[in-house]
Amino acid sequence: MTQDINKLQESMRGLSSHRATASPWQQDAIDRVTALANDLATSMNSTIDTLNKSKSKPINPPYPEYVKANAQIVKDLSDEINATIDYGQTKQKMESLQKQIP
Repeated sequence: MTQDINKLQESMRGLSSHRATASPWQQDAIDRVTALANDLATSMNSTIDTLNKSKSKPINPPYPEYVKANAQIVKDLSDEINATIDYGQTKQKMESLQKQIP
């Protein structure tokens, strides 16, 4: 999991490096996705820290429920990131088509 978080953060740094040259809607999308990715990384790091500090086995309650709730947060954030990307692609297509209208 830690490697996945590090990879996500690396990708977000790459995305953020393009913000200055992006169009206004792309900048908004980058800002939204970056905030969501930061929330995701924070949530995952918190889960890892909690499980590492636990003196009991993570198979005992409430850990399975805790991990399950965290997985739901990951899914929700992933869905939101995908929706933001889809919105950006659709907006770009709409703007391109609008320029073609006489």
